Amino acid sequence: MHFLACTLLAIASCSDNQSDSEDASIQVSLSVTAVTAGTVTLNWLSLPLDSSVSRYRLLRDGQQTTETSSTSLIDTGLVSGETYLYEIIALDGRGFELARSLAVSATTLDNVLPVTVCKLDQSSLKYNSIEFAWLEATDNVGIEGYRILRDGIELDIVPGTSFLDEKVQPGSEYLYEVIALDPSGNESAAISRVLRAEALPTERASLSQFGITWLFDKPYESGRYLNGDWWVVGPVKLISISNDLHEPGFSPSSGQDGSMVNPDGSQWQGYDASLTNYQAALNVSDQNQAPLSLTNPLVLEVNSSLVSSVSWLYHSEGEGETGLPKFNGDTNTPRPVLRSAAILTVVDAPVEPGSFRPAYSEPDKSARFQLDQMSGSFLKGLTPPESTPSLAEVELSLERPWIDHVNGYLGAFLHPSENMPEYGRDLAISMGVASNLLHLDFCLLPDQPSKQKLMYRFTQLGIDLAGIAQSGGGWPADGGHGAGRKWPIVFASMALADERLSSIGLGGVRFQEDETTFYISQSDVDVANSTNWLPDERAAELIPYRAGNIGIPEWSIRHQTEPERSNFFWDATYRTINHQSFAGSALSVHLSGARANWDNDAFLDYMDRATAFGSYGFSLMDKDYDRMTYGDEFIAELWRQNRQAMGDQWFPDDPGNVYSSGRR
Repeated sequence: MHFLACTLLAIASCSDNQSDSEDASIQVSLSVTAVTAGTVTLNWLSLPLDSSVSRYRLLRDGQQTTETSSTSLIDTGLVSGETYLYEIIALDGRGFELARSLAVSATTLDNVLPVTVCKLDQSSLKYNSIEFAWLEATDNVGIEGYRILRDGIELDIVPGTSFLDEKVQPGSEYLYEVIALDPSGNESAAISRVLRAEALPTERASLSQFGITWLFDKPYESGRYLNGDWWVVGPVKLISISNDLHEPGFSPSSGQDGSMVNPDGSQWQGYDASLTNYQAALNVSDQNQAPLSLTNPLVLEVNSSLVSSVSWLYHSEGEGETGLPKFNGDTNTPRPVLRSAAILTVVDAPVEPGSFRPAYSEPDKSARFQLDQMSGSFLKGLTPPESTPSLAEVELSLERPWIDHVNGYLGAFLHPSENMPEYGRDLAISMGVASNLLHLDFCLLPDQPSKQKLMYRFTQLGIDLAGIAQSGGGWPADGGHGAGRKWPIVFASMALADERLSSIGLGGVRFQEDETTFYISQSDVDVANSTNWLPDERAAELIPYRAGNIGIPEWSIRHQTEPERSNFFWDATYRTINHQSFAGSALSVHLSGARANWDNDAFLDYMDRATAFGSYGFSLMDKDYDRMTYGDEFIAELWRQNRQAMGDQWFPDDPGNVYSSGRR
């Protein structure tokens, strides 16, 4: 640790314009004894000690800063890396100058500590305390302790990397700062976060979320989960479900703006009657075929998740609310038909602060997971590439619940456009960007943000998807629709160290990633060379498997259920769309060391093959290469920089031949 220490001694002769009482033999010496990034410590001495000096005036850059009777002072509030010029003047009792030192200079330090504090996160959420922890950007070398400030007031200096503040008010926010100190008092740059003590539960007669308002017959005790969604102690009576999103001139028809309770994994829905999978009995927004009211309430029992939606309204394809999605020719409706959705959970007792919301499809609404259970120990700390997306935008993409309990083509129509991507490919790409962003070293991002919010939002997504799977749902192979749901579940199981979540990805649930990737076998060769072979004829070429292809990791649109549709042609219909959908999950699995958790080597090896060859018809220099192969430039750049270092990689025998055999 380089520490700037200088001692400059200046002895001044008496001023030419001395006062009558000035002792001509008085001498004043000034020295700089310590320097930090924001302070300079000064000491001085006047001789003889029994002189008539009463006090001292300190000048910085020729301007008076203070007068004091002390012989030392710490000049604070300075700019790091700046040079300052100091003088000390001895004064008698009447304020006349007796002697003046020679000027001495001092340059404040840059932030020279070998660490910078970063990633300050709230460790747990309580009503009457705030606990937080922080990390260091580099190794802990020469750190004496950490100064903790709240709203600019120093609270303590602690030796560890966590702090518990028990003197807070429920519901109040505070600005905390953490500064690293070395043994000489040098300070690192401060990192600050606004943290909030959880507000006490209160009784409310209505709750609102994402433009939707639930009105009760009376006030009920309520509060928020970790992600901001509402819980309410029930049973409760709802007398109105409304929203403020519809524009003048448009009113919902019967069967629009629907709500469902604990939707399961079936293909039926009660949100919007314009689709063929609508069942009026599932729409609880209309009780007894009439609007909700005091005399016609909706009673929500304990262990209920109410999923309320807002439909897009229109008179025709060309006349609808602002932002109306493009119409689909098959359904003659916008795609999607839903604009927004929010979730209200009914529980039997107040929920502990910092709880993840239970899955909306599960019948048990116990708060099984807490913030302090979440661990990111499996995440990397990679250098952010130039293509790193905006953290705020990625966080926003996961702010609202993804309504995904209906799969496939009709499921896409029910993905609220303000909540989530509509098409499975785009959903999978969005998921891949979010999960891989978590593998970056956030200490190297501007303002050193926390990754906590993104991590718990992504984990909440995994909890919701797991709930759908446990309620009979799944995402089978279906062109571009079904990808991207398996990895958030596996991620959540690792982040929360939960065996029940981890078992979901190990069989029994249908995932597109598992149903489309495989190692070519003799059976596949036999089918492709029989009269049963029925590949999609939209492909430019139809290439059957041969004996020499056995063992190659391969993709086919519905291989698990319809192996006869396989086509070895590299641009087979939907192959490239699946590359874009799969790359983010595959990279996250490798970076997380989760190959065993993922439990599908064929998928991972196939994506090594796909990224080795790229997309059909696009050269490495083509501007669309990354988009068509990886789905996103950020995923592409991270893959190229880090995949090989993760090991266990499938390599083709002939890099120029997409049909060649391979080896690990």
